Amino acid sequence: MTAYLEDIIQCEGKDVTILKIVRGNDKWYCAYVRIDNLDKSIDYTCTDPYPTYHKGNVLGVDTDHGWNQDQTLEEKKKDAINQIEQIIKYFRNED
Repeated sequence: MTAYLEDIIQCEGKDVTILKIVRGNDKWYCAYVRIDNLDKSIDYTCTDPYPTYHKGNVLGVDTDHGWNQDQTLEEKKKDAINQIEQIIKYFRNED
């Protein structure tokens, strides 16, 4: 599996890192954002919207899910950005 830095974008006032992941013929996107002041005792993967990655103050999402399998790579990128945007909005009050 190889990860490529696709872009760093502004989303809801935050820097969001977009990675393209390639594993054989499979390709998808991941998006990561740093949210300051997260409560470390909360399992944020149980929230809605939920990040599929949580380490320290970094939350992330990916598009390697069943519902993304029929999407084009561009659609997967848009989906990753939409997911991370929803997470930023959800956690905005904690920042």
